[in-house]
Amino acid sequence: MNETLRLWGPIANHPKWTDRTPQLLTIAGKEYFIPAEVHVNINQTAVHTLPQYWGNDSLQWLPDRWIAPSPSTSNSTTTFDSEVLKDPPGGKGTFIPFADGARSCVGKKFSQVEFVAVLATLFREYRVRPKVLEGESMEEARKRVWEYVLDVEPKITVQLKKSRAWRVGLVWEKR
Repeated sequence: MNETLRLWGPIANHPKWTDRTPQLLTIAGKEYFIPAEVHVNINQTAVHTLPQYWGNDSLQWLPDRWIAPSPSTSNSTTTFDSEVLKDPPGGKGTFIPFADGARSCVGKKFSQVEFVAVLATLFREYRVRPKVLEGESMEEARKRVWEYVLDVEPKITVQLKKSRAWRVGLVWEKR
């Protein structure tokens, strides 16, 4: 879930403002004075893909970047119980799909639980695979679908480009 939110967050920019009080902002040890009544947009997509925080593979979807072995695990066998969720690299402010601080999204926990519940419900009884087009191998179909997933455009939320979305094609099969 975190890796998906990192690359395809619910919104591309977080609108913020200083209201009637000027704000002092410290970034990397340098102080910036933001005057009163100034609107600022935080580019979430840029923050979530900065190589200085996420590495040279910052544009790749790698869910393992969030998983670490539990400090209490002593054997070499990895199980779900022996893993813990890593904090985002770079610390506070480098992973902000729900904003951060006092004005972060009040629906964060609900949406996280809903995300997991929907996926668990779907995948409990079904498998999903790309629809293979005529003359295409399964590997080519997977590559085609992945290219469409990467070809998005920001609107109010991030969306697949409508002109190409119909070509994705997914097949749901009962387990």
